[in-house]
Amino acid sequence: WSVTSFNELTREAQAIDREIDLV
Repeated sequence: WSVTSFNELTREAQAIDREIDLV
């Protein structure tokens, strides 16, 4: 586990939230 991987997961989660909002 690393901060970098955590940040990447956060970005993916935010991107998914945006896609859900657009639907």
